[in-house]
Amino acid sequence: YENIFVLGSEKLSSVVDWTDRNTCVLFGDGAGAVIVQPSDGPSKLRAYNLGASGAQHSILYLLNGNTCGPNNADKTGPHYMVMEGQDVFKKAVTAMCRSAINVMKEAGITADDLTCVIPHQANVRIIDAIADRLEVPAGKRFINVQKYGNISSACIPVALSEAREHYGFKSGDKILLVAFGGGLTWASAVLEW
Repeated sequence: YENIFVLGSEKLSSVVDWTDRNTCVLFGDGAGAVIVQPSDGPSKLRAYNLGASGAQHSILYLLNGNTCGPNNADKTGPHYMVMEGQDVFKKAVTAMCRSAINVMKEAGITADDLTCVIPHQANVRIIDAIADRLEVPAGKRFINVQKYGNISSACIPVALSEAREHYGFKSGDKILLVAFGGGLTWASAVLEW
């Protein structure tokens, strides 16, 4: 394809339990998009890695499974996200580190070769744990979770746009994207600018 539109959009405020202070303060609403096109220059997707573990669904899921929100037609009860925070933290760090290591190996690079890492913006503890394990210094960790909260599938496109402005990406820069989400799913990619 010549032009691919990739969109991440979330309205998590409609599926958080506002009485649960352990989760409702973590999530936000947002949208981000990128257009992917073929390039005659050096820019390219160097490598990617995807994974899922459906057996772990019980630590992060939507109660009652209907995404219509609290005003759903079938009135089967509340519809909100349920999360076992410590278990999600452990699985997220382990899965994202493994995925990032695999994708960097496939791309033939190390953490030293990276201009920056753009991780899933779940929380700073997860971001720091991943970056520490990958030996990525603080100056190469892009963080904007403090501005938006965890905007789930929208966080990588939004962060990529802001990181481009922050770092002033130039030709040949290598960027590691790494994310984790419900299901449980994870992915990483190495982009060469």
